[in-house]
Amino acid sequence: MNRLWQRSHLLLACAIPLLAMANSGRADERATESRLPKDTLVFFSIPNVPELTKRWEKTSFGQMLSDPQLQPILADVHKKIDEWSKEHVESEVGVSISDLLKVPQGELTVAVMEKPIGKIGAVAILEFGSNQETVEKLIKKM
Repeated sequence: MNRLWQRSHLLLACAIPLLAMANSGRADERATESRLPKDTLVFFSIPNVPELTKRWEKTSFGQMLSDPQLQPILADVHKKIDEWSKEHVESEVGVSISDLLKVPQGELTVAVMEKPIGKIGAVAILEFGSNQETVEKLIKKM
């Protein structure tokens, strides 16, 4: 159970920055309401992850992260994240965080539902493009 919570928290930690940039309006019909179970409690959808990344780079925070004066600090942060990734994510899941971040190549939808009663379940719908090998590793680990 502890590992499940750790994985859930890792997913949420990766998703929070994306949620900030996701469309807050009604999601399109591509993968959301028509394909999700009727007992869905909550979901979020990013229609196009690469487009979201481009939009993120244009924000003031994204531009700040591109500042050359900030690069030494960011290099240290990336080093720490890589160390943590090797110790926790790669050893557990078999895929690095950088590989995980490369997976979404289109729409990403995540939904949470309660089924059966008292149990929480999740559904993810993902366009992964040419990252089939990484996705297969993730599915095998599940």
